Amino acid sequence: MNSRFTLAEGLILTIDPSFQYVKANGGGTVVGQEARRDVNPSGGAANCNTTANSATVSCQMGYIGGTPYFGRDLNGDGDLLDTVRVLAPSQTQTRRMGVITGLRYDVNDDHTVRLFYSFDRARHRQTGETNFLKSDGSPTDVFAVNDPLADASGNVLQKRDRKSIASLSMIGAEYRGEFGPLTLQVGGATKCSSVI
Repeated sequence: MNSRFTLAEGLILTIDPSFQYVKANGGGTVVGQEARRDVNPSGGAANCNTTANSATVSCQMGYIGGTPYFGRDLNGDGDLLDTVRVLAPSQTQTRRMGVITGLRYDVNDDHTVRLFYSFDRARHRQTGETNFLKSDGSPTDVFAVNDPLADASGNVLQKRDRKSIASLSMIGAEYRGEFGPLTLQVGGATKCSSVI
């Protein structure tokens, strides 16, 4: 959206707010495990399909060592013995809002003073959900985040899960003057930015 207001003769205010939403991903596939994984280092690597949890066995579901362990039947054959290749992209969704505003005063035909302010805030959400592939190897949905696979407990498995916020706030001023054949333009700005 763009707006321009004439507040008085030679005094002009502009306000340009904006909003952007971006959804993007990239990456390939991973071999998912129907079984759970023994994560207790004291007992070796137990077969979680035949061994119950104990003092030396801790069979868990989750994204472990770069591999998703679902603890459920993924291919519908009634057991938990298989490995199934699944889509595993890195997903990024960004919501960005901002505003640029300026106040310009034309003192006369030869001299102009301008103040400006800019604000930008972007919320980045980065995840890594999985989803099924069709029999020809193409994804059921290129955006795995739309309908992600969950483990036997209903938890969505993902290789990353992080949120960050980047913000910018900047204010500045400028003077422009014409003195015959000489044009003088002086300005400066200060900014404050942060990433959370």
